[in-house]
Amino acid sequence: MSGLYENKDTFLRLIKMLAIQYGSKSEVILHDLTSDYESTIIGIENNHLTGRKVGDCGSNLGLEILRQDNRQKNHDSFGYITHLKDGRIFRSSTLYIYNEEGTVEGCLCINTDITEMKELSVFFSELYQSQSSQDNEKEIFAKNVGELVDYYIEKHQELLGKDSSEMSKQEKLDAIRYFDEKGLFLISKSGNKICKYLGFSKGTLYSYLENVRESN
Repeated sequence: MSGLYENKDTFLRLIKMLAIQYGSKSEVILHDLTSDYESTIIGIENNHLTGRKVGDCGSNLGLEILRQDNRQKNHDSFGYITHLKDGRIFRSSTLYIYNEEGTVEGCLCINTDITEMKELSVFFSELYQSQSSQDNEKEIFAKNVGELVDYYIEKHQELLGKDSSEMSKQEKLDAIRYFDEKGLFLISKSGNKICKYLGFSKGTLYSYLENVRESN
C-alpha cells in the first residue's frame, strides 16, 4: 500500500475486521498524521476502552514521530505495554503508513486491555507457589504401590550419592529409618525390594527395623 488516502477505505475495513477478530477488549484506531494533530483519528472501533472518537487527537508517541525526521525509517512498534491513569494495562501495537516518498502519513493502532489477564496471571502465580517456606517433596501419582517403593529407593540412592553396596552398617540403619519414615513398611512385600537394595535377608531387615524404632 502506497499511502493512507489511496487506501483509506481498505484501512477502514481492516480496522473493523481486526476489532471483530480480537473482540471487545481490543480498540483499533486509524490516524491521519498529515493534518492538525488535534484531530488525527479518522476511524476507530471499540472506542469504549478509551472513550475516544473520530476527530480526537493522537497519542504522545505519534507526536514524537512527527517531531523527528520521519522519512525512510521504520517507526513501527509492536507489543509494548501502556499503563493508564485509572490503573488499566494495555498491550499495544502501532503500524505506521508511508506514502511513496517514504513520509509518514498515518498509523494503525491496536490497544488490547490485558488488565484482567494480568490479575489472573498474578492469581495463578500465587496459587502455584508453595505456602511452605521449604521445598515440599513432590507428590507421586503411582499406578501401583510397587512404583512408590521404587520411587523412594531411587530417591534414597540419590541422597546417598554412592552405590548401595558401599553402605556401612550405620548408613543401612539410616536407610531403613528413611524408608520407615516414608511409610514403606506399611506396604506389604515392600521388604523384598528393600532387602534387595540393602543386600541382606528379611530377618536382618526386620532386626534392623526393630533397632531403628527402639532408638526413635
